[in-house]
Amino acid sequence: STSFTLTVTTASQGGQWYVSANATASGTGSFSNPWTLQTALNRPASLRAGDTIWLRGGTYTGRFSSAIAGTSASPIILRNYNNERATIDGGLNLQSTTYVWFWGIEVKDSNKMSQSGIVNTIDNGGVGVRFINCMIHDCGIGLAGGPYEAYGNVMWYCGKLSTEHAIYWQNDGTVVKRIEDNLIGSVAGFGIHNYSEGGSLKGYHIEGNAIWNSGILINTLKADILLGGGTPVDNATITKNFLYRTRGQGGRGLQLGYSTSVNNNCVVTDNYLVGSIPLIVSKSFERLTITNNVFHSQGTVFSLDQALNAGPYRIDNNRYTTERNISPFNYLGTARTFAQWKSTTGFDANSTAVLSTKPANAVFVRPNRYEAKRGHVIVYNWTMANTVSVDVSSVLSRNDTFEVRNAQDYYGPKVLSGTYNGTALVIPMTNLSVATPVGTFTRPPATSPEFGAFVVIGTGQASGGNTAPTISSIPNTTVAANTATTALAFTVGDAETAAGSLTVSATSSNPTLVPSANIALGGTGANRTVKVTPA
Repeated sequence: STSFTLTVTTASQGGQWYVSANATASGTGSFSNPWTLQTALNRPASLRAGDTIWLRGGTYTGRFSSAIAGTSASPIILRNYNNERATIDGGLNLQSTTYVWFWGIEVKDSNKMSQSGIVNTIDNGGVGVRFINCMIHDCGIGLAGGPYEAYGNVMWYCGKLSTEHAIYWQNDGTVVKRIEDNLIGSVAGFGIHNYSEGGSLKGYHIEGNAIWNSGILINTLKADILLGGGTPVDNATITKNFLYRTRGQGGRGLQLGYSTSVNNNCVVTDNYLVGSIPLIVSKSFERLTITNNVFHSQGTVFSLDQALNAGPYRIDNNRYTTERNISPFNYLGTARTFAQWKSTTGFDANSTAVLSTKPANAVFVRPNRYEAKRGHVIVYNWTMANTVSVDVSSVLSRNDTFEVRNAQDYYGPKVLSGTYNGTALVIPMTNLSVATPVGTFTRPPATSPEFGAFVVIGTGQASGGNTAPTISSIPNTTVAANTATTALAFTVGDAETAAGSLTVSATSSNPTLVPSANIALGGTGANRTVKVTPA
């Protein structure tokens, strides 16, 4: 009899490439001889759909252009390596980029004050481009034009002009653009600016974002979210977002509609909106749903500036509070009491409105969809308590090491760190620092103790580090001479990558007896097979 050894291995989908800030043009993309960033973005011949490009820690200075493209099933991932701080100081032009995920990278522009006019720090980007858990700050427009998903990013001090925003997107409606779970604070313009004078505004899903004090960087009054322009808004969902304005500062919370007289369809539900005017509906809609929201203001809570069309409309089951004893609803320029608002509009039959009060304290925890052991915490601390207790059991597991970072000073002192014991974290709400902005801007005041936004990050092995995939053993198998084996079953898995996205390879210790071409791999997901045919 003759025997040979079959070696089957599994790895995260695609090849692994490396980039370093001090690499040379002769780099090959290996760990020991990495590419430069621009070399990687030039789409080397060895780069394939499904590959991962790891950015080593360091600063990559300049404006970089990308030509890389993955596929919908196998995106290319460009990610910081092993939680190292990889910083692009300049910007990115993604004109020829599709199905690429930019993940865990810091992007800023230290020279933003020397550039005249509007600057798009991250510009363009085709279908399938995502920015995930990035830190984007001290720049022009943070995300402009093209990306199709912004998820989990922390954004601050975007813009030097009132026309430079954190996120500025249009959409033709071919796919729904998603803006989810970002923390956006103290920018020069709007927080989220979905606006166009002549382009399309069709297809948005805006969920889980916390946005505060938009416009404060240059002392302007801007909305935290604007959805509207010169063309109709259509197919837009705004849900579970958190807005805040420092008391005494003006500005709008959510503004629906801008210049076009009639928009199409929008759903606003389950949001927590705080501002000088939490919600303004500036123009009419054919269909509009506003339900199950919390609105709080020191004055007006809802302003309806233009009579709505025939509908259908569903505006109900909302909770309104204002800190003053006034008529807090504005209908076509006239202040109305709650009773007058209901009788005039027919809305809010099952809603509540309470004057001269504040809401109860509220804490929200949003686990991260892409990284285990990461999540956002949003706190409304109306009683001005020195600390708040936060249940993070949906993010951390017992014995995880962790840290809590303040979104208003992300790279500053940690708010908390330690080992999670399964009980609530006690997060301080006083003496929290605020980052110093690049340029001549005055550092904004902290929103604490009344409001805070934090990032919880597991720092142990379970925190999203790139652990090795697993593969079950395949028992020794004996077959008759010149006979193929049956399909031998085994399983694969990985802590960070879905089993269906793992690549399996096999080699033979005796290629004369069993050439590599005679090893057939099959199966899907976690359940795989291998069949061997002798030469």
